[in-house]
Order: sequence, then C-alpha cells, then structure tokens
Amino acid sequence: MLGAQTMMGLARLRARELETEAMQFAVIDGDARSVDAMAGTDADVALWQRCGGRTVGLVAKGLDRALDFPAAPTVPDGARRGLYAILFADFAGFSRLGEAELPVFAREVMGGVGRVLDRFGEAVLFRNTWGDAVYAVIDAPTTAARIALAMQDALRVLPAGLGLEGTRAGMRIGVHFGPIYRGIDPIVGGELWYGTEVTRTARIEPVTLVGQVYCTQPLAAMLALDDVGDFACDYVGKVRLAKDYGELALYRLSRRSD
Repeated sequence: MLGAQTMMGLARLRARELETEAMQFAVIDGDARSVDAMAGTDADVALWQRCGGRTVGLVAKGLDRALDFPAAPTVPDGARRGLYAILFADFAGFSRLGEAELPVFAREVMGGVGRVLDRFGEAVLFRNTWGDAVYAVIDAPTTAARIALAMQDALRVLPAGLGLEGTRAGMRIGVHFGPIYRGIDPIVGGELWYGTEVTRTARIEPVTLVGQVYCTQPLAAMLALDDVGDFACDYVGKVRLAKDYGELALYRLSRRSD
C-alpha cells in the first residue's frame, strides 16, 4: 500500500509542476469485490477517490488472478511494525557553545522545541533527545510537516544569551515517512521505535541547510496525496547523505505562502 500511496502522491507533485491534473487509470474486470480491500486495484481506486482524484476505468474481461504472492515478512516477537512519520533535528552551532551558555540553550532552544511538540499532544507518539538532537515519531505525515515548520518558526530568532550572533546557527530538520518497528528497549525498558527508515532519516538532517526542513519523496508524496494545500515541496535533488548512507531524492518543505 505504501508503494501505491507514494506513486499517487508523486503523480500529483508532477501534475502541480505542469499545472495540470493527475488522473488515475484503472484496469478492472467488472467483478464485484470488497470495497474494504487492503490492497489491489479496488483499494487503490478507493484511496485515490477519497483524496479527491478522478478515475478512468478500463474494463477488461478474463483477467488471470492466479498469482503467486511472496510470503508476508514475519515481525519479531514483542515488536509491531507500522507506517509513521519520522523527524530528526539537530542544532548547527551547538559545539561552539561554552559551559555558561548551555543552560540558556537547554531552556530557550530545546525548551522551545519541547513546547512545540507539546502543542500537538497525542499525535507525537514518541520523542527523545540528547544534547542538541531531537528524534520524534508522529502519527501522520501532515502533522509531522506542521511540527517541523513550527519548530523552525519557534527558532527563527535565537536568544541573545547564546553568544552566536553573526554565526550560521540554527536547527536542521529532516522528515521521512515509512515502516518502522515499535518495541521495548532492552537497556532502559522504555519504548523503542527503530528500523532502517529511522536510520535513514537520521542521515538527512546533517545535510539539510540551517534553518530549513528537508523531506523525502515518500513524505512529499503523502502531503501531495492528502492535498491539504498548506505545503510546498521544492525538489532539491539527489543528495548524498551523511556517513556514506548513499544518495536520496530530497525536497525542501515550506508553507505554500512562503
């Protein structure tokens, strides 16, 4: 389902660039099937139409549906897997702070980030921090986009007590959407949200410009599919990620009015 959602969203992004409308073409055989299907043509058509899209049906008879599907991956005991938005942020300039400035940073900068997360309540499923870094798991892509932009708004003017005037300092935020595991941390006993997509997101924020929010194709596609109209996703290009984690197509996230 994630693949179908991503392709629909990317189609809408491309249509916006061309100032036209994205339309869905669906090959159907006319046989009635459950509208509650989790995947397949009917599920894709239903999703596209729920998101306000138009569908053109192409009727075909005698389609061979005797397909061999791969076995579903097994989830380890004690863990669950689901689709979530993932946010990582860190503060460029943190290493230049002296001992006397750290309490100001904790109170004003990280405190401001914490207050933003508080405003979104239960939509923030998990949060963690160490030093100048922030890691959060959020229930929906649209909410994650609002949180990321609200964080940058809160830090648009840095407190004078940091002594960073005249330097390039501020938050860098990366946001992604994908499947991750949810379980129990065997060391501290608290909740643990982990997986390859979490690691991938952590490699985005170090290559993000200071004061900006970068997001991945899946996150940008979900925003386009929701068609909220609040956000602009401008293609940055294929960017080499931190720690030799390969290249990834990234977008600059902003408010449409920016």
